[in-house]
Amino acid sequence: MSMMGMTGLLIAVYFSLIIFVVAFLKETNTKIVNLIFIILNVIFFLGLNVVIFKQNNSFRFMVFENISPFTFTFIALLPFMKDSVKQYFKNAIAFLCVGMIVAMMITPQYAYLFSFRQEASMDYLFDALCHLNCSLFGIYLVVSGQVKLDSKSFIRAVIFMYVVITSVVILNFIFHTNNFGMCPY
Repeated sequence: MSMMGMTGLLIAVYFSLIIFVVAFLKETNTKIVNLIFIILNVIFFLGLNVVIFKQNNSFRFMVFENISPFTFTFIALLPFMKDSVKQYFKNAIAFLCVGMIVAMMITPQYAYLFSFRQEASMDYLFDALCHLNCSLFGIYLVVSGQVKLDSKSFIRAVIFMYVVITSVVILNFIFHTNNFGMCPY
């Protein structure tokens, strides 16, 4: 399947699922739906890492490569977080949900939207599924009332993101790495 075909199909599924989530919101249990999003995230992200492992013949778990893999990792850890940290992270997901779908469409690494001749491979598919799942999860958090789109939630999301960025910069300095593309050297 071509990249444009795969992207079109995934976008159609994405908007169909948004309509489904909104239509059946009152009949859903938020804990169960959150768990479904977390399980799908784990499946898609592990699939992406397995495909990348098979391509490169080396294990390179992508937690700090950029914001997307970091977010996918934290979604998997969501059930194990303290409630206060969990709420900060949910706010961050809610405010990143639009960015996730945009990133999937225009990321220069894969160029989903602009690859007219390129064939879709498994790493493209799993990466797109991870981004779409994360975006849908953020939309669900807002629609279900778990996150309110107000200044308090936005400040919590910003605090979470800056704590993450500061931590990564410190880790880069300590371990001489270039995580998130932020090399101090």
